[in-house]
Amino acid sequence: MTGAPVVALLTAGSKNSKTSNAASLTVMRSDISPKDAVDQGLDNAVCGGCECRKGGTGPRCYTHGLMLVNGLSSMYKGLPNRQNRSAWSAEELGQWLRFARLNEGAQAFRSCSYGDIGALPVDVQHKLNDARLRGGLSPRGYTHQWRDPELQHLKTWHMASVTNTADDEHARSLGWRTYLGLVGAVRNNRAVLCPASKEAGHLTTCAQCTLCSGGARPTAPSVYIPDHGPAAQGARVAAAALARKGALRQSQEVRTEYAQV
Repeated sequence: MTGAPVVALLTAGSKNSKTSNAASLTVMRSDISPKDAVDQGLDNAVCGGCECRKGGTGPRCYTHGLMLVNGLSSMYKGLPNRQNRSAWSAEELGQWLRFARLNEGAQAFRSCSYGDIGALPVDVQHKLNDARLRGGLSPRGYTHQWRDPELQHLKTWHMASVTNTADDEHARSLGWRTYLGLVGAVRNNRAVLCPASKEAGHLTTCAQCTLCSGGARPTAPSVYIPDHGPAAQGARVAAAALARKGALRQSQEVRTEYAQV
């Protein structure tokens, strides 16, 4: 996207409680750690103009919490051990993904756990999709690059990630199904609440649900979810702490009154 060097990493599975076990694609810069890239505003090389980047107009990206500090930093530090593997063919990658499905329990192919597949060369995008199909994994794909005329092929297995209703309408007009991240618990009547979300009661997991499969499910409804980035998580933690403090104060007052009686 910017000419900076990027690398694509595949993991066989995930311990994420929301997504459950899915083979996951991560796209990051190869010359600077993800945390430094985010802090210095250099993550546009893998995230483009995503509104969820630091300082953007959308809800802060959910990856900017502990995942950025721990998981992604560990992956970056391990890059020297993963050199020269990009020469794998779609058939070889497909065999690896099939092994992940049969032996590691991977139930889907997630794109991306961090970064955007749109940051990769188009031929690599096609190779990954070919490998996914060979591996027998259904897609769970999201991209903020849905406006790019050269990336419209991604709509066949990715959702358009949007953060407001205007972009939701725009993406739909281009033939995309959408995944709408909203600030607050605002209902979107043209989409269904993510069934794997906390707000839906964790009815399923992303790996088991197939709604976020882009054009692979052309007649399925689009999906929306309230903001689940670090700022929203922090607000929920603070609210819970205040609630506990209020309950404790009320309990102490009750005990005082009881003692006086």
